[in-house]
Amino acid sequence: MKTQLLRLVSLFALCAAAFTGTAHAAGAKDRHTFVLVHGATAGGWEWKSTGNFLLADGHTVYRATLTGLGERMHLNSPAIDLQTHINDVVNVILFEDLHDIVLTGHSYGGMVITGVMDRVPERIKHVVFLDAAVPDDGMSLWDLFGGQRQDPSRFVDGFMQVPWVKPDAKPPHNVKQSIKCFNQPMQKDDAGVWSITVGPVEPNLYPYNFVVDGVGVADPANPDLFPNERFKASLVDVPGDAPALHAVQDVPHGELAYCFYESKTLNRTRPLVIYTPPGYRAGTEKHPVLYLVSGTTDTEETWFRAGRANFILDNLIARRKAVPMIVVMPHGNMMMGTPRPDTPQAADMYRVFNDELLTNIIPYVEANYRVIADREHRAIAGFSRGGGQSLFAAFNNPDRFAWIGSYAAYLTPEVCEEHFPGIFARPDEANARLRLLWLGVGKSDFLYRQAVTFNGFLTEKGIQHVELITEGGHTWMNARRYLAETLQRFFQK
Repeated sequence: MKTQLLRLVSLFALCAAAFTGTAHAAGAKDRHTFVLVHGATAGGWEWKSTGNFLLADGHTVYRATLTGLGERMHLNSPAIDLQTHINDVVNVILFEDLHDIVLTGHSYGGMVITGVMDRVPERIKHVVFLDAAVPDDGMSLWDLFGGQRQDPSRFVDGFMQVPWVKPDAKPPHNVKQSIKCFNQPMQKDDAGVWSITVGPVEPNLYPYNFVVDGVGVADPANPDLFPNERFKASLVDVPGDAPALHAVQDVPHGELAYCFYESKTLNRTRPLVIYTPPGYRAGTEKHPVLYLVSGTTDTEETWFRAGRANFILDNLIARRKAVPMIVVMPHGNMMMGTPRPDTPQAADMYRVFNDELLTNIIPYVEANYRVIADREHRAIAGFSRGGGQSLFAAFNNPDRFAWIGSYAAYLTPEVCEEHFPGIFARPDEANARLRLLWLGVGKSDFLYRQAVTFNGFLTEKGIQHVELITEGGHTWMNARRYLAETLQRFFQK
């Protein structure tokens, strides 16, 4: 096994060199996104050494474990087939919104990536078959290997043993899984009703959708939709023993208003969703305001439908853990595509959002709502793309914002030094003006490495900030947690 892993690393050194020109000097323009698919008797851990090599070289790496294999062997069943594994990899690509990927398969993984190529060819830049199985039509993997029997000492219950796991360690058979991890087949009963049972599942709010003839659709019987410009999903709330912070509880509730304003920047009418705290309608007092920006492909509705921002704030205000505030939720799409956050095009898009915010959104809000219109009572935060937009706008306007929240987002050092040289040249002055700079990201987030690099850059430059590193990935489960954390900090004396 060690020999095999070393061979994979060596071969991938050559692959990385072929794509970047050198195996250890990948520049910003040479960084690739690798999706690595393991063989039939292994798991994502097969690519551990190779993945670390590529990460160290500046690339982004995904090494998902196929359903029923490796550490997911507790999900094994007779219903799992090649199509299941193709769906696993396609789901990683779609859920993580990956483009221009280097799709790589080892051994049986060659069969899997062949099916993936057929499903999402527009997202694939290079394909690597690494000592992989590429059988002819109608040929099975058993046919390809000529019926040769593998060394039985390397396997337990038909699965290859991980070198660093003790041979007597039994795998789990009842592990809680996220219901959005992979496609699962539904069963049709005699009455024509399709159904599926999943779980056990950790209590949380989950997105899901149906795949009908290869097309993802929302649940037509569920009015609780996940607003998104690309995928069409529904939401299901799995309750726990105690109500979650995002759950509707018996407390005073604020109100949501759907508003429209004229954008001089984009030359069109644009939507806003605005939350006002309990008692606002009957009151006269002014409130601080949080500008809460949606993520990539999300809409102005996503923060209250999937993020449950209004219910989280209702519950925190009722517990006296958050200051009553107005929350403005704009549509973050600047009609400039979805550039990667490490590209110059992203900074261009952030600059347009900055103008949209200052020229159109803030004036509309301050003309129509009772807000305290000074920097000490103005915050901005966002998830994913919205986090990058929030950081750019706040750094670009230190006279406008004293409170900043970045959820699974970052700015590159190049953008910071080009657009905000004064902040990083005079960190003491910046720290005196900032009331809070808060950064959160999950360890499994595809932006984790870049976000942590940004955190380190701020530390190196002497900019004070608060970090929260959690488990989990680029999900709304984490976004809700990060919002709850910062709502309890914003505008506190």
